[in-house]
Amino acid sequence: GSFSRLWKYDGSTWTDYFIPGEIQALTSFGGELIVGGQFSPPGLPVNQVIARWNGTQWKLLGNLHGQMVHSLTEFHGELIAGGLFLGFESTSAGSVARWNGNSWQTTGQLLQGQRIDCLYSYNDRLIAGGALDLPSGGGFNGTGMSQWDGSNWSLIASNNNSDAWVSCALEYEGNLVVGGAISRLDGRNAYGIMRRVGSTWAAFPTGFSSTVYTMSE
Repeated sequence: GSFSRLWKYDGSTWTDYFIPGEIQALTSFGGELIVGGQFSPPGLPVNQVIARWNGTQWKLLGNLHGQMVHSLTEFHGELIAGGLFLGFESTSAGSVARWNGNSWQTTGQLLQGQRIDCLYSYNDRLIAGGALDLPSGGGFNGTGMSQWDGSNWSLIASNNNSDAWVSCALEYEGNLVVGGAISRLDGRNAYGIMRRVGSTWAAFPTGFSSTVYTMSE
């Protein structure tokens, strides 16, 4: 049978939200808990990719649909959702959509690909990581990530000299650090993790032989 994928902890006890399905991402926005994945919250139609919890009940968040929401973050005061084959109404959003508080919008150019696994705001840019295609439709983006300045998507490393699937990102000591299945980035050998120092990608003294899925400072 179905079982819940979402629980909360009050400091002493775990409580079940009773939500069957798959939960991929959590964040807060507008004073509410935002949940992404593909799941069926109580009182809502089944197989939602995103929903909000106001502390007492589940509510829809616009009409975003698709296969799965894998990542959530806030950028320039908007909620950003990344995933797989997202859209709203009859509009395709590619792999990234943004919620302005009233409605879902695209990010201009459609960022296509398998899926977006991570979204991270860094240096006034939105970093999107995963396995994705170039916004121009020019084929596979081997860097595994792109950056958005609020208007346009662009590469953040050389596409021809990279072999990466970026699944997580954070800022550490002022530098952007990315992790995932990364063997080569911007012409430099990598072992699951790389950092961007100024305009140059650099490896750490040691790395990992397996995929890095998450990081925290």
